[in-house]
Amino acid sequence: MSIIYHFSAKPMAGKRSSTISTIRTSAGILARLGASQTRIYHNMLGGSLGNIGLGCTFGSFSEAMNVLAKRESDPHWLELLEKQKPELIMDVKTRSLLRVAYGEVDMSAVVHHVRSYSIMRDKLPEALEMFNELEGLRDRKTKIAAIVPSVSAGMAALHAVYQNDSLEDTGNSMDEVGMSEAFQNLILRASQLGTLETSSINVKI
Repeated sequence: MSIIYHFSAKPMAGKRSSTISTIRTSAGILARLGASQTRIYHNMLGGSLGNIGLGCTFGSFSEAMNVLAKRESDPHWLELLEKQKPELIMDVKTRSLLRVAYGEVDMSAVVHHVRSYSIMRDKLPEALEMFNELEGLRDRKTKIAAIVPSVSAGMAALHAVYQNDSLEDTGNSMDEVGMSEAFQNLILRASQLGTLETSSINVKI
């Protein structure tokens, strides 16, 4: 089982570089305390446009919570918080724990194309079964994962993550797979289980 700690924030006007620097420092702290992998990104298209985000992976909920507990008293973390007090540089949008329900999330991938569905929990098993079919449709340069919230402001959700090593590969996948009849038929069936709420593309920085 893979658990993801996810943080996302909207930089204040003129504070993008400061926001990235602060989140990068936070990622370093979490990695030092025990996070397996970290990924810093910016949303360049679609939902949450302009947000800067951080994803950190853990092997279990207990690992994630232990690291977050240690962070609360870490002197470098406390110093980082203290530096932010005089001037607000970002508007925090998300701080949550997610569970990888299918596949693997590649934190080294340059591009994550995230399609987020609202879905009731009783429909989740059937929706996750569709990822086996999706696996058979994907091109060889695209990795697929399904993520569901465990501790979040919104729990009725399923995130399909398409991972590529370049924007060009993402575009090719959208042309060759996303526009195919088989994929469109799968999307129509998925719409009977839940509603596609947002689609976004984020790029690693």
